[in-house]
Amino acid sequence: MADVPLITAETLTKLFAGNDDVVLARGIGGGTNALVSRTTDFTVDYHGNSYLDHRTAAEETGATVTEIDSYRLGLDVDGPNDLAESLLHGDGSATQWLPERGFQLISNNGRSNVQRADTTVTDEIPQ
Repeated sequence: MADVPLITAETLTKLFAGNDDVVLARGIGGGTNALVSRTTDFTVDYHGNSYLDHRTAAEETGATVTEIDSYRLGLDVDGPNDLAESLLHGDGSATQWLPERGFQLISNNGRSNVQRADTTVTDEIPQ
């Protein structure tokens, strides 16, 4: 998935290492942020609470399932607070790109949030 800013090569190795028919990485909020399917009987549906839907679909086809419990795979960018998590815990190109575009961490009532300075932001995608 393109919106998983904390992903690393190590994390992907973990995802692909399993031998089960379906390997799921749940997202914060009930989605599925990554999956591997080694069976043609399994169908993917990324709408709504897809993590539970994917577990059910795997069980209905008789597929064996492994869940990867990973914060790095669990965080996807759905809103501004997710950018704060990227700045706090990331070290990849997305984390480097954010400050270059004026995004910075701020503390708000004991929580980290993100704020963008009054700058012009392009639609440029980090390489």
